Amino acid sequence: MEKKKNSFSILVLTDFSESSRIALRNAAKFAKLVNGRVDAYHVRSLQALTEEENQVSLSRRRRDQHVETHAVAEEMLSRITEEEGVNVQFSMDFGNVKNCVMNKVNTAHPDLLILGKRKSKILNLLGDRLTQFVIENCNTSLLISSSHSELHSFSDLSLGFYGETIEKSDLNIIDHLQETTNPIKYFGIGNQSIKVNPIDEPKKKKRSFIFSQEGEKAVEALTSYVSRTNTQLFCIPKKDNSDPQPVMQMVNRIDVPILIYK
Repeated sequence: MEKKKNSFSILVLTDFSESSRIALRNAAKFAKLVNGRVDAYHVRSLQALTEEENQVSLSRRRRDQHVETHAVAEEMLSRITEEEGVNVQFSMDFGNVKNCVMNKVNTAHPDLLILGKRKSKILNLLGDRLTQFVIENCNTSLLISSSHSELHSFSDLSLGFYGETIEKSDLNIIDHLQETTNPIKYFGIGNQSIKVNPIDEPKKKKRSFIFSQEGEKAVEALTSYVSRTNTQLFCIPKKDNSDPQPVMQMVNRIDVPILIYK
């Protein structure tokens, strides 16, 4: 039976890098938007520890790393609390990164999972291709923070959506985001020429960019326009395998925060 939640829950995967700090600040801003709570989670791989000569050395090293990690987390999270006014709880595990993350998500049932992105490379928390693994296996909405772009005011956010409409979602953040004062931009791939409305229509609040190229060229054109239109948050609806989407291609090419929502 799925756990009942008292409030909107946000889980942030962190490795204490600068991109993780940005991800945590974005999480705090989302939490204030929806009156939610934030939990930070870190995994330490056991690979290096297994090289210890005996169980006594292994236990001592794990204990030391546990204390060291919590000290680093306390320093980082206290700064987030001071800057954003949101308390963040911290937990960690030792083990296989992907397995630990999957177990944490299945246990905590977060409404939104957040991880960072560093210099156009996906944050891997010591685990190879973690972001693709999370997208494919975790049944939750996902925010991938940019390596440098931090979200600020949601009232005038430059918002972009993949698709020609906003898909129905259980994620109430989407309702809040649609209240932006800026025209919402829609990016799609279809059998028609590019539609670009350079002049915003006052009451329509919508701009469409549809690309007719095929395959990688279409993704390249679309992601290029996301940057050219100064989109600050790009939203992709999460669909099942019967309706495949070039999600990872877009994630790898776009260096603004990406919200994959269900």
